[in-house]
Amino acid sequence: MRCDEVRAWYGVWLGENGYKASTTDNRKQVLKVFLDYLAACGLETLDTLDLPMMEGFARYLKGRPSKRSGQPCKPSSVRSVWQAVTGLLKALYEAGRITTLPLPKRILGQREGGLLTLLSAEEVARFLDAIQADSDHGRRDRALFELIYSSGLRASEVTRLKVADLNLSGRLARIRQSKFDKDRVVPLTGEAVEALLCWLTHPAGPEAFVFPSDAGGLSPAYINKRFKFLLRRFGMYKPGLTTHQLRHACATHLIEGGAEIRYVQELLGHESIETTVRYTKNQVVHLKRAYRSHHPRENQLYEEVGPAYLERLAALENRLLGTRRLSRRTKGEAGWDGRN
Repeated sequence: MRCDEVRAWYGVWLGENGYKASTTDNRKQVLKVFLDYLAACGLETLDTLDLPMMEGFARYLKGRPSKRSGQPCKPSSVRSVWQAVTGLLKALYEAGRITTLPLPKRILGQREGGLLTLLSAEEVARFLDAIQADSDHGRRDRALFELIYSSGLRASEVTRLKVADLNLSGRLARIRQSKFDKDRVVPLTGEAVEALLCWLTHPAGPEAFVFPSDAGGLSPAYINKRFKFLLRRFGMYKPGLTTHQLRHACATHLIEGGAEIRYVQELLGHESIETTVRYTKNQVVHLKRAYRSHHPRENQLYEEVGPAYLERLAALENRLLGTRRLSRRTKGEAGWDGRN
């Protein structure tokens, strides 16, 4: 396939496979980095694309400077481009448009150890409780972020939520046309219901957005910007934290609390359980830490019973026995009270 035909073909493929228009547009846009690299290498078709060239692109992508700052691009930007490129090559391979899949074994831009940046349950509670519901913005923000954490929602799902989708008496919400155009029903926590009741005080029709803006519903970009603003205000900001971390936190805290992984998969709306399984990796790390700290065969304070230990123990017993014999002999000669 010719390189100048790739973006259009991939856009059609994404649409036919249920990807949202926003995802399609974003992937087509970031593919320009890849196609510009191939053009600079003199490659006009993808038929001759091989593993060394993809490894070269991976190195280039990791060190590519940002047009705005001149500094190396953020890991999130690197992952975005790499995800689009690998998705494109896999689609071309499955469609028979290329005969090989020249992808490096190590996924570029993957979070170290495959772990997700997380907020602890205590940090989430501190963040949510710090949002004061004494103004319109405060009531909206409290309801917005309580809802996201309550049900592990994506920011894009919250933006489309309408009043008719809420069943507050039943503590449920219907998420319509999410990823891959699937609908699902999710439960709500009591805290989320109270925050929504406090926010939805003005009469609104069933088709009104729960979180309205001049352009309809709030945009995901605005929600993320507001999240970071509040984190900084509360002194809780960490690099890499986005609204999506509330979704990650919801899933991880459920699994840590003993929830079935299939339930978490249904809650998050994951197509494959393999996507949900990654949330268990953080749990395993915590388990390993506790294991090393407390298991007698791992604990640094534990001393293995071996020959050296037994020799020291025998020497100590001999010293004690020798002292005891000397004491008895002395008492026998002098009488029990030490007098002749």
